[in-house]
Amino acid sequence: MLKNSLLLLMLTAMSLPLVNAATIYKWVDKNGVTHFSQDPPPTENQTTEQLDSAKLEPQKLGSVAPSVPEAPQPTAANPSVEDISARNAEQAKSICEQAKFQLDVLNTHRRLQRQDETTGEIIEMSEEERQQQIATQQQRIKLFCGKA
Repeated sequence: MLKNSLLLLMLTAMSLPLVNAATIYKWVDKNGVTHFSQDPPPTENQTTEQLDSAKLEPQKLGSVAPSVPEAPQPTAANPSVEDISARNAEQAKSICEQAKFQLDVLNTHRRLQRQDETTGEIIEMSEEERQQQIATQQQRIKLFCGKA
């Protein structure tokens, strides 16, 4: 009796995958959308393809390699690295030249005048301001002139 029950259980277990196999209906609606369903399409006038789910082979996951997007081409709105580097080098050179000139003026002249930012009035620069400007220009030279 135990052998018969075991045999019946094994036969039942082996037949389960066949029971789960179902008919799948495939059709395209009037909007061009493809549908897959276990229920037939709602209207009879549509052409329907019947697929047997037991015969369908599932796709392997990860079998399609992701595509690598193309690198964006440089434009006026999206300049290349070389364009940016060239512009930065030009700006650094200009700042370096200005800082060297201003430092030369600060070192060779003791009595300098400057324009007040708020009133626009011309006032004489104090020695403390001159020393502060010398330090500022030296820092700019260090930053923008490299090891010059």
